[in-house]
Amino acid sequence: MKTFELKTVDQNPEVVSVKNSIKELKHSIASLEHERKTLSDKVNETSQSYQDALTQHGLGKGDKQGIASIEVAMRESQNRLHKFDGTNNPGFMAAKKQALSNLEAELLAAEDLAKDKLMSEMDEFIETQRVELQEPIKQIKEAIKILHDVLKQKKNSSPQSTLTFKYNFPFDNLTMIYNYLRCLEYMGTDKIDSDFVQTVDSKFRFLD
Repeated sequence: MKTFELKTVDQNPEVVSVKNSIKELKHSIASLEHERKTLSDKVNETSQSYQDALTQHGLGKGDKQGIASIEVAMRESQNRLHKFDGTNNPGFMAAKKQALSNLEAELLAAEDLAKDKLMSEMDEFIETQRVELQEPIKQIKEAIKILHDVLKQKKNSSPQSTLTFKYNFPFDNLTMIYNYLRCLEYMGTDKIDSDFVQTVDSKFRFLD
């Protein structure tokens, strides 16, 4: 009998590929945003230091050389931020975020396709198994009917028309077993409807 390798949507190659792209793009955006924040914080820090130095100098503290050094650090941090913004301008970042949005939409579509494919594979497997089971089920059903007749005769021929438990329990359940085998025969077909289910549940007669 064939086995079915159960896969999840997350294992679908297209889904994996899109998820990896999303992960990489998110990392890129987060890295750029973190870098800009670091540069911006440095600009604020050095600007504040420069203003503090000017204030101290106005109070007669500090020297011009120290102020000049602080100013150089401020200008360097401003230039680094300006250069960063020149390369990673709002349009560039907006394009990255739009690409991320597009990938997320693509992921939803890829997941839907993967689900459809998985359902089709399972339906095909179920139908293949159903067809392959037809012959052995037919043989078992025939055996059940024969056993049912023999056990019924054995019961009628026994004292007080009774069977011992080891015979009676199977005898009482042969109809149910037979009808459940019908469930395997009809699995996935239109033959399993409300009337069929009610008859199976009643277990009063063989479903022929």
